[in-house]
Amino acid sequence: MHPQRADRVRFDGVADPLLLTRLRAGDCGALETLLDRHWAAVYRYASRRTRSTETGASLAQSVFCSLWERRASWDDAVSARALLFRLARAAPLRRDRGGERGDRCNDSMALDCDPGATIASSETSRLCAAIRGVAATLHPRQREVFLLRVLDGLSYDEIAAVLLISGEIVAAELGEGLATMQSLLGPRLD
Repeated sequence: MHPQRADRVRFDGVADPLLLTRLRAGDCGALETLLDRHWAAVYRYASRRTRSTETGASLAQSVFCSLWERRASWDDAVSARALLFRLARAAPLRRDRGGERGDRCNDSMALDCDPGATIASSETSRLCAAIRGVAATLHPRQREVFLLRVLDGLSYDEIAAVLLISGEIVAAELGEGLATMQSLLGPRLD
């Protein structure tokens, strides 16, 4: 818990979409509430992804800094938790491009589409570009489920916890997303 300043309003009982609206308006109390609410989950994810608690803490901090710095661009219709995980997923790529190579999760389910990878073949690069392009067309929740499963290698239970949905919904969204991906990727890869 962070010390509360008298000039900041707390939003402990307020839903995340409203907090994102308040955040866009520059409300520090909304940021503090989101930080209190989601820090532990983002930290665990970042630590798992980087395989380091120290790097995970640094990554989690940069995620919340990005949330604040880019607050004007956030859509309040998106889940704050999914947004934070998306920022955490993108952060190591930004660091990789800057020259600091962090450890990446090497889960067997994770697809390594890191544009900074030196061993990526042109075929892998082409496949990754096609996957990213088609994934961008998926329904937002299907896209998040797909990215968390295929690019990050999270289990169904982990995805359910991140997105605050049931495992059955994860399975259904992933199934529909994969069917869409398959139908749209086939012609692109021929």
